[in-house]
Amino acid sequence: MTIITAVQKGDEVAIACDTQISSSDSGLMLLAEYQVNASKLITYGESILGVSGSCAVMRIFEDLLGRSEPARLASRTDVFRWLLAQQDTLKSDYYMKTDNGNDKGQPTESQWLTAMLINPYGIFSINPYRQVNEYSKFWAVGSGCRFALGALEILYQQPLTATEIAREAALVATKFNPGCSEPVFVQTIQKQLDHGTGSETASS
Repeated sequence: MTIITAVQKGDEVAIACDTQISSSDSGLMLLAEYQVNASKLITYGESILGVSGSCAVMRIFEDLLGRSEPARLASRTDVFRWLLAQQDTLKSDYYMKTDNGNDKGQPTESQWLTAMLINPYGIFSINPYRQVNEYSKFWAVGSGCRFALGALEILYQQPLTATEIAREAALVATKFNPGCSEPVFVQTIQKQLDHGTGSETASS
């Protein structure tokens, strides 16, 4: 449950997330107004990671990235090798199980992480088995991704910034997918080969 959208257009790279937390155990949902920090975005050096899925996995990566020296993630290979380097720590320090229940037939151990990652070099998606894809325009992950991707295709053709497109596409997902809720948080960096400057806003 979640929506994470990422867009690069012009000199901007933007990432947006919704703020709903859903509990499969209790059947309850936790909205932003009841949370101290409802954002699903994690800053890691010059990169920003938007996490979809388990709250436990998000807290693990929040702690891991907070205590790690930021890595330069300028390519799909960089991201893949960085993920690979975390596996032993995830198992030893965070007691992460390597079988997420869907591992039959999978060639590698799982990291449970589904995410979008942006930085001045572009936008990347990550799946639990360390499959990393890089995108030229936009992408989305999470339960609302089908609605968001349709909106992204249309919005990208309009005279809008990356920030506006990422925000509006995420808002579309909150209207049609029960696993996503407003407000939407957006962070934006400059697409350049040095450290970008980030900003965060909320929309409802």
